[in-house]
Amino acid sequence: MKLLLIRHGESMGNAEGRMQGHYDSPLSELGRAQARLLAERLQGEGWQMAALYGSPLRRAAETAEILAAAVERPITWDERLLEYDIGLLSGLAWPDVERLHPEIWQQLHTTGPVAFPGEEGVEAFQRRVASLVEDLRGRHGDDQVVGLVSHGGTLSMLVCCALGVPPRRPQPFRLGNSSISILEFRPRGPVLTLLNDTHHLDGLAGRTPSPTGRG
Repeated sequence: MKLLLIRHGESMGNAEGRMQGHYDSPLSELGRAQARLLAERLQGEGWQMAALYGSPLRRAAETAEILAAAVERPITWDERLLEYDIGLLSGLAWPDVERLHPEIWQQLHTTGPVAFPGEEGVEAFQRRVASLVEDLRGRHGDDQVVGLVSHGGTLSMLVCCALGVPPRRPQPFRLGNSSISILEFRPRGPVLTLLNDTHHLDGLAGRTPSPTGRG
């Protein structure tokens, strides 16, 4: 099985510098353009997907809907593709984090990883994503291509689960908006053959850098 790991296009939350998690932000105008260019790439390269799965959060769902029209596949929504739940920090802009949670702000900028109030928890997140991978491997044949439209944190965790990399914060893999990564499950084990590829965005008018891996 070959997994096409696709991060959603730029969301309004990305553009506004918000911590997203389960904050349900739609795509920005730039994000929609990114998704259309990605759809053109997939169509032009002739990808034949056996299935297309998507996170129900709007930024991923809108991206998946644009891609589905191009690859002519229905979308199967799966909540295990949701972004990591960061609890009370969901939707907060960085200045708001500094104002409302100064102790967390201080730790993030000094000692590093910190527990967020009401967050999902890394171990629960790992179990959620690992169960998805296990189900996909049981459902799809070795020669099938499967598309997953999700979020930076979730796709990073999926790669960690498949390759046996211990999950941690900050994430060991950072994925840009509308990026493609490819994970192949071969007889001798999974192989990451492409990571964070965004060459379909080259020359996009108005393209601005956005934070990688933040939802």
